[in-house]
Parts: sequence; C-alpha cells; structure tokens
Amino acid sequence: MIQGSPADAAIVNPVCDLPKGRKRILVCLDSNHTHEHVPRELELYSPLVTNGSYLVVFDTLIEDMP
Repeated sequence: MIQGSPADAAIVNPVCDLPKGRKRILVCLDSNHTHEHVPRELELYSPLVTNGSYLVVFDTLIEDMP
C-alpha cells in the first residue's frame, strides 16, 4: 500500500513504476473529488493507460445524488 496524496510526486513516481512490463492495467481514482484535483490526477495517471487498459474516476455524479 502506498499512502499519501495522489498528486504528490512522492506518490506518483512509485505508483507509475508499478505497472511496468504489464500489458493491461486498471487505474482507479477515488480521492479528492474537487474540480481542481480530478483533472490533475487524470494528467498524472492517464499515461499509464495503454490500449486495452482502463482508468476509472469514482463518485463523478456526487452532486446529483441525494
């Protein structure tokens, strides 16, 4: 487990090293759901998503749910 802010280089670098050599991966983003933070996470982690892989952002409809 790697714990910390997903936008912090101390977290991004080791996480980006994990999938090296893998054909397909699943990236799950489920942390700070603010408008400013989610695009930053997408910018940082989208390079990991190769053809056949997925990147999922959780809680994207939170404003519309009671």
